[in-house]
Amino acid sequence: MILICTLTITSCNSKKNNSEKTIPEPKRVLDSILIVAKNNSLYKENVDWDVLEKEVYTRFIDSDTITSIIKPVQHLLNQLGDFHGSLFLNGQHYRGNVKVTRDVSYDYQSKDYISKMSSIFQKTLNQDTIKGFITTEKIAYLEIPMMMPYGGDGNDVIANTLKIRNKICELKSKNPIGWILDLRGNLGGNMYPMLMGLAEILPLKINMGGDSKDGKSINQKWKMENGIFYYGENSYPNIPKLNCQFLEQKNKIAVLIGRYTASSGEVVACALKTQEKIQLFGEQTSGATTANQWTPIGKEVVFNPAISYYVSKNKMIHKDGVIPDIEISEDFSFDNPISGKVFKKAVQWLTKK
Repeated sequence: MILICTLTITSCNSKKNNSEKTIPEPKRVLDSILIVAKNNSLYKENVDWDVLEKEVYTRFIDSDTITSIIKPVQHLLNQLGDFHGSLFLNGQHYRGNVKVTRDVSYDYQSKDYISKMSSIFQKTLNQDTIKGFITTEKIAYLEIPMMMPYGGDGNDVIANTLKIRNKICELKSKNPIGWILDLRGNLGGNMYPMLMGLAEILPLKINMGGDSKDGKSINQKWKMENGIFYYGENSYPNIPKLNCQFLEQKNKIAVLIGRYTASSGEVVACALKTQEKIQLFGEQTSGATTANQWTPIGKEVVFNPAISYYVSKNKMIHKDGVIPDIEISEDFSFDNPISGKVFKKAVQWLTKK
């Protein structure tokens, strides 16, 4: 999930013997990244900052080349244990190499898992349409895919929100008996259009949980009101009004999640978990259940550290993925998502009188 926070970097100048010395941009950017991590990282209490700062600067080659910050920042993320945090630099994405131990039904470290996740990413990277149709049981099937870009802007958010809403209204006009929302191939991106798109089949006012910095209490609440999602007090402006809420939605919703549901996809799963007439089917999600602070620093540089955990409406804190209500171990087929045990179980629940 992406939060947007801008940090302005100004030139740091010092005068010595009446001559001005300018600190190179890579050094200033690294200085700022350390400040952001020290103040906001979810794991900031787990390290000795005096030691870690020295280690980071030891790995920094003081030059005018911005790529010289990559290895120092990766070491920073490694030592913090921040497996979801990242550095975006000149259009490239860099993470640390944090080893995470998880008790899940699938091998999240296998080459097959990583390869399939990469394949799903490539297939959905430039997906322009929302997949949706009515099944033979008169159930509305809707895929909620990854939605780029990570930072996004207002126009992207509105366009993607409308893509989901228009597909929902198209399906809603056919009077389905229930809904299947498929998040199994949702690797993340921008959560706002995903949630606001779904507003057409959710209550006009709904508590969606929030986030937690200490793993105990809610820091900022999430809610939806009249089709606008609020993260605390933050929301996107100029979001269009709902256009088919007048077709009252009383049907049950089955949400499909799995091993490839990640980041913002997990936000949607978390926000829908424990809601009335909604059940989650599938596997424990990928475990990237931290809110990250999107922090532009300098030119073409964004630092994106984890700053909090996701929390569902019932105050359940998700430190290692979202656990479904009905657990079914299955590596789903991205190209044929309505095959398999998870889809079949969801249909059985929706059609049960």
